[in-house]
Amino acid sequence: MNELTNYSEIIKNLKSTILSSRYRAAILVNQELLTLYFSVGKLISDKTKQEKWGTKVLERLSEELQNELPGLKGFGATNLKYMKIFHDAWSEFDILKISYISDNQKVIIRSSVTDEFRNTFLQVSFTHHYEILIKTSTLEERIFYIQKIAQNFWSVDTLKHHIKANLYQKEGSLPNNFAQIITDKDVRFKALHNYLFSPLPKSIRTMPTAIFAAIASL
Repeated sequence: MNELTNYSEIIKNLKSTILSSRYRAAILVNQELLTLYFSVGKLISDKTKQEKWGTKVLERLSEELQNELPGLKGFGATNLKYMKIFHDAWSEFDILKISYISDNQKVIIRSSVTDEFRNTFLQVSFTHHYEILIKTSTLEERIFYIQKIAQNFWSVDTLKHHIKANLYQKEGSLPNNFAQIITDKDVRFKALHNYLFSPLPKSIRTMPTAIFAAIASL
């Protein structure tokens, strides 16, 4: 009987070890993908500003990538546009800590968010991130859904359902926790300023005092 009990315990431990290892591997792969997509988005964003890249250029870029790397998936013209949106939405927060070469010296961008939120951000897939970006309008709302996804392992369909059901308006809070998540004061002030002067959801009739407390703490 003891042998059977020990055997069952071994299977249980092995299962836990395998699943934990797979989960850590998946997080690392997701981090690399997000960094890649962010980098591509930065390139496209820069070229759009400097050389007025448009849809036709993205289509050509996608085709040439397919020719250079046959079988490459995820880099169609539409997805390239999504990568630009992803970069533009999060670039000021430097979450992905991309390094680059400037004047023959390596420069590492310092993140302006907490390590805890950065780790949460990197657990969320690119598809989830894009869905949040196109269907929400404020930073606080985006942070809310990113945290919910990481905590509850939502699928994309589940995320869509909760956004459509206005879960943030029902459970969320206004930016009284920015100081804990966004550590750079200048970035935090800009985010709060953008929040204050952006259109509020119809369900919000008045401005709660919490947001003014957040501004006072800057």
